[in-house]
Amino acid sequence: MLDNDTDLEGDPLAIVSINGAPATIDVPIMLASGATATLRADATITYDPNGAWDTLTAPGSGAFNIEGTDSFVYAVGSGPSATVVVTVSGVANAGDRLGGSNGNDTIAGTAGIDMFMLQDGGDDTVTGDDSSDGFYMGAALSQGDYLDGGGGALDQVGLQGSYSGYTFGIDNLRDIEMVVLLSGTDTRFGGSGFSTNSYDLTTMDENVDAGERLIVSFNTLQAGEDVVFDGSAERDGYFLTYGGYGQDVLTGGQQDDGFYFGTGRWGIKDRVDGQGGTMDQIGFQGDFAGGSALVFRADQIVDIEMIVLIAANDTRFGGSGTSYSYTLTMHDGNVALDQVLSISATRLDATEVLTFDGSAELDGSFTIY
Repeated sequence: MLDNDTDLEGDPLAIVSINGAPATIDVPIMLASGATATLRADATITYDPNGAWDTLTAPGSGAFNIEGTDSFVYAVGSGPSATVVVTVSGVANAGDRLGGSNGNDTIAGTAGIDMFMLQDGGDDTVTGDDSSDGFYMGAALSQGDYLDGGGGALDQVGLQGSYSGYTFGIDNLRDIEMVVLLSGTDTRFGGSGFSTNSYDLTTMDENVDAGERLIVSFNTLQAGEDVVFDGSAERDGYFLTYGGYGQDVLTGGQQDDGFYFGTGRWGIKDRVDGQGGTMDQIGFQGDFAGGSALVFRADQIVDIEMIVLIAANDTRFGGSGTSYSYTLTMHDGNVALDQVLSISATRLDATEVLTFDGSAELDGSFTIY
């Protein structure tokens, strides 16, 4: 390290600091990046990425983030200092994030689980492989993006931002099993944690293959983060949605859809329209009694054939294992003329109680299981 350094008075040279911190032989000094620089007895400095660059990927995928640069400053005695610039090249490993640029990228995934970071924009063409991959779009999803999950069982597209009146492009959701709408409080992907995100989304028939299901999950959205979802164009696929704490206006497609709400996630301004299908269902799981009782105002639900009350020990949707009870009150207007709304509580256990009041319904009827 000192080969390029000289002392005008001919005194021996010694490295005394790295980035302003006293340098001790074989004691690592943490850099701002999270990497470390360590002075050795032979006056060399070793650089250890220390996990700071694990998200870099190997060349060949088309990803933009195949290398990065780091730097540190070392000082010799009380005199000169020098800056060392380190180029770090990515290698393939499980922590890789395959990053896009702000241009039009073409990226191919690996056989492992890939995370594609595409929040910088552009019309990207990105293809996963046979594992369950993630496509993080941030606020930058455009109709020109081609996203193909490949053969994975649970390929996901993550959105994080305010989407106002966005209609998914034909190629946005090829072999995608889940769309996740992320809260502005979520900092896992670099967000500030202080924004409020709302989503107004419409799907096309081409977004869900015949007989296949698309999950749309927004159960981590907070109060004030609202969702309008319109899946009515879907003819031969179906949806399962997970409601959040905001105001949700949800419209299903022409097959049998499911709409799930956990504790605290149903309010007087939520609205669900099952559209077509013969068995559209709303599922509730949580403590919906007392001050959290379920009250259905007029026309809050349309074309829904069944409400399912889910036991606490049912873990399919994240049950807690405690005991839940349900109090439901139906205003008139939630069951169409001469139609029947079924209320299913068959899987509640012996400690879980259902209290139901449908006395306000004038022209429809109920069947309670």
